[in-house]
This record gives sequence, structure tokens and C-alpha cells, in this order.
Amino acid sequence: MILAVTSQESSPDIFQHFGKAPQFYAFEIEKGAIVRTFIIDATQSGHSASIDLLKKNNVDLVICGGIGAGAKEGLAKANIELISGITGTITLAINTFLAGELADQGGSCASHHGDHHHHEEGHSCSGHHHEEGHSCGAHS
Repeated sequence: MILAVTSQESSPDIFQHFGKAPQFYAFEIEKGAIVRTFIIDATQSGHSASIDLLKKNNVDLVICGGIGAGAKEGLAKANIELISGITGTITLAINTFLAGELADQGGSCASHHGDHHHHEEGHSCSGHHHEEGHSCGAHS
């Protein structure tokens, strides 16, 4: 599997806006271990182009901070799974994922005008819930 995390050059932290991520740190994972890392340059991409770029690089799963509804839909159509609303370092996120404990936090970008990210009732989740008792309703 190939997992990609939104990133910015020289920063150890997860970049917090999927569509504006200048790059993705990518990790090839086999049998629960990282076997290869590489960078996917997305500086000339933007929302839909980033999805095409990820698909071209055989990415199976994206970890990011905030992401808009259109990008979520585009990833789903490209059969790329999503874990959003994640903050902190890329290393911590990857280690938490490998431990089977990284859950989608519902990081949505309702607006591109500086609004904070909200986890609202009725959100849509990708199915990566490893916490006992966590459930998400699929509301339209």
C-alpha cells in the first residue's frame, strides 16, 4: 500500500489544507512496515490535479488536515481512502497509523476564507475507525 501525507518542504508537521499542499510525503508499506519513502511534488497541482497526481503515483490512502467536500468526493471516486482532520507531526501520524490507531477526525474545509475546521454532526467518514464505540452516521 502507498500512503501519502500532506506536507510542506522542511516542516515535520502535517500540512493543514489538502488542496494547497505543496507536496506529499509518501510511504510504501508492506506487512506493517515502511519499505520506501518518496516525495510527490504537488506545487503546480491544486485540488483536482492533486488527486490525479496521487492516482498516478498509486496512492491508496491520504492523511491530511482539512479537506473540502469536493476533494473528498474526488478521492472517493479515485478509490483513494482518506483519514482527515489530523494534526501534529507526520512521523507521529504514520506511527499511529501503523499501530492501527489513527481514526478520521472529520477535517472539513467548509470555506476557503479562513474559517476553522469543524467536525459537524452528519459528516461523512471514510471507515477508518479504530476506536471502540466510535460510529458515524451516513447522512446525506
